[in-house]
Amino acid sequence: MMQYSIDMNIESITAMSTAALQEQASISILKQSMDSSQQAVLKLLEGMEMIQDPALGQHIDTTA
Repeated sequence: MMQYSIDMNIESITAMSTAALQEQASISILKQSMDSSQQAVLKLLEGMEMIQDPALGQHIDTTA
């Protein structure tokens, strides 16, 4: 009976460790994705600063 309890505890600890590792990996991937998105937005904003014509983009053609 004692061996059964120890085995269950080891399995529980292993499962928790695996879940924690998967969570850390997911967070790492999310951070990389957010960093990549941030860089893309910054490049987009830098490109918008290059636009010199203040009237550009002020009118929207709604007829199609």
